[in-house]
Amino acid sequence: MGYTVSVSTKSQKAKREMLAFMEENFRPASDLWEEVEDRQDCTVNGLRTDEGLAYDRGSSKLGFNYNTGSMSRYYAFMVCRWIALKVGRIRRFKKFGLPETSVPYIVYDGYESIPVLPRSKWEGKIEEDGFSFCDDYGTKPHYEYKRFRQAVENGWYDDVPEDRREELEAFGEALRTAQEVVRQEFQRLDELWEARSE
Repeated sequence: MGYTVSVSTKSQKAKREMLAFMEENFRPASDLWEEVEDRQDCTVNGLRTDEGLAYDRGSSKLGFNYNTGSMSRYYAFMVCRWIALKVGRIRRFKKFGLPETSVPYIVYDGYESIPVLPRSKWEGKIEEDGFSFCDDYGTKPHYEYKRFRQAVENGWYDDVPEDRREELEAFGEALRTAQEVVRQEFQRLDELWEARSE
């Protein structure tokens, strides 16, 4: 069984521009950090369009199919958030307390729309739901890293045997490093995208 994460672009022209840009500048997760072992997984080794998406079809779609809960899934969501901020269609989300404002969004498995809300614009204006808030590049902490940090802060980590603690520390550091690598990658893409119109 697989999954899909996608973006509806605001127009065919926007889709073509983003596709051309990504063909020239996109780097798959396996190029960014060695820990990504699923190199054959189509998740982030190729941006899919329209009929190439397993669970979300349409003439203006861009996204990824994936079958893993690994770091490449995390990266696929970040790529789609970034694309949504650049060329995504916008809509209103009443359930998130956004009845008067249309915002970009991503779509999970063709049916669940998730707003993309840069923290710099939305923090303090609506309640954070754990899924929608991101930075200005569309990136956010990996959910496993957040859980790891919460466990440390809540004292759970103190009861972990020493040998397991070293393993968890290495895992936490790998997640933290991966997050920083992803953020730097989107800073790079952002600068390249903005430079197109100069």
